[in-house]
Amino acid sequence: MDTFIKYLYQLIPADAFDDSVIINLIDSETVGLLTYHFQPTETAREHPITHHWTVDWDVATIIQALEELYPLQQEHRHLDRGSRWLQVVADSRSRVRILADNMDQVRRDMINEWNSADTNVGPIPYLQSREVLKDLARCFTNRSNPWHNDRPNVNFQRDLNLMIEADREYLDNPTLSRLCAMVAELIFRWERLTYESSRMR
Repeated sequence: MDTFIKYLYQLIPADAFDDSVIINLIDSETVGLLTYHFQPTETAREHPITHHWTVDWDVATIIQALEELYPLQQEHRHLDRGSRWLQVVADSRSRVRILADNMDQVRRDMINEWNSADTNVGPIPYLQSREVLKDLARCFTNRSNPWHNDRPNVNFQRDLNLMIEADREYLDNPTLSRLCAMVAELIFRWERLTYESSRMR
């Protein structure tokens, strides 16, 4: 099921999801079974099925229901994936400190942790992705971050904000992979500037 969910995610940016996707990829018996499986879910409570889920739900809602029923880790079966990602956000805020002479630590605390969450928690739910990514991108100066007023954190946040504002593709369709790439690029720039500055001294 995880492969199918990932495939649906790939259809969204290409605007390639339509009724034929369900008809061609899921046999009628499975469509019927999913109807029964979907009915008691949190997704169905949020998005009531009045006719049939294949008619009433858009692709984002179908993905949300599938992720609720088939999480990557079975112990998360009845936990909301969005809530688990909000915990990742809270963890990032509590520890991210920009140290110009130790950007490897920033890599571990940010990119490594976010990538690990993507693997272990699963993709950010489509309907919550903008909110979660916005919070992750602002964790450097969030008030709950103990170092939110430190000059390096403020400067790093400013530089990241400028990168995000200049990236039209990210603004239109934000993704965790693109955010990680921007943070990685910024870390590299800061390392290089620190190295050049110390060499000149």
